[in-house]
Amino acid sequence: MKNFVEIFKAINKYDLDNALTFEIFSPGLITYKMTIQDKHLSSPNIAH
Repeated sequence: MKNFVEIFKAINKYDLDNALTFEIFSPGLITYKMTIQDKHLSSPNIAH
C-alpha cells in the first residue's frame, strides 16, 4: 500500500495542482485537505 500511495501522490496532477493532501487511517477511512487559493475563487472571497 505504501508504494501505491507514494506513486499516486507523485503522478496525480489534480491533487498536485489544487494543493490537495490526504491521510489514510484505514481502508475506506481517508481524510482529504485542501487549502483554498486565489485560483479557486470564482469572485473575491467566494469559492464553490
